[in-house]
Amino acid sequence: MGADTKIEWADDTVLVARFWSKVERLGADDCWPWRAGGTSGGYGTFTVRGVRTTAQRVSFALHHGHAAAGKVDHLCRNRACVNPAHLEDVTNRENTLRGLRGRLHTHCPQGHEFTAENTGRHAGTGQRFCRTCRRDRDRKRRDAAYWRERRRTHAG
Repeated sequence: MGADTKIEWADDTVLVARFWSKVERLGADDCWPWRAGGTSGGYGTFTVRGVRTTAQRVSFALHHGHAAAGKVDHLCRNRACVNPAHLEDVTNRENTLRGLRGRLHTHCPQGHEFTAENTGRHAGTGQRFCRTCRRDRDRKRRDAAYWRERRRTHAG
């Protein structure tokens, strides 16, 4: 997905007309929903000369040129929107922070604080985990009574 790396196709009136025929253009400040195919995550997709890309990247490229920072973010938070006024070129980091609403989680789902002592990282993914929760889980796994009770409740 990266058909906007060379945007000379923007002069192709047939491609541009085909793109806009799949958009429901509403008011200038409203979202313009993509009405054709898309990803399971809700993003519209469009094929430009055999290369599939996201509809928001095409809309951005048509109005602003190539997305230099790399990501095209929806200011409206609507993944199907292709209104160029709702799209902004951002870095991957900025896009991630916006997805987290500008803040990292400070506590695990069970309420334990993510501190330097209580936070581990998965070797493969680098994703954070709560060491307290992991210790509790590991204790339950090793506890013979836990397994006896589990077998008893799942046997019948």
